[in-house]
Amino acid sequence: MRCPAQWQVGACGIFIGYLALLYYA
Repeated sequence: MRCPAQWQVGACGIFIGYLALLYYA
């Protein structure tokens, strides 16, 4: 596997953070 692109890493971080907010809200 190639290293993920910068925007992909950022998108994954935002997505995980969003799920965490919904989960802990």
